[in-house]
Amino acid sequence: MALAFLDRLTKQLNSRVYVPVYPKAPNHQYMDAIESVLPVYQALLEKGTPENIVIMGDSAGGGLSLAFAQYLAKRDCRSQGISFFYHHG
Repeated sequence: MALAFLDRLTKQLNSRVYVPVYPKAPNHQYMDAIESVLPVYQALLEKGTPENIVIMGDSAGGGLSLAFAQYLAKRDCRSQGISFFYHHG
């Protein structure tokens, strides 16, 4: 995701953006990435209001965002906030 876009987003919405570093294919499976971002999500839940959390990404991050949202839904831990997936083609 373009850092300029994230910078603009934080300023316009008066918000914070967290960009977790996660393991990527081909050296890792998708569950490795989910397990690496889960503690970040849990920490955000403890710090703030769940409905203010936005899960988003583009390219590989978009795929991870979708997989993570599905992971949460299967465990009845759905984000009360927004999930946003973006693919540029």
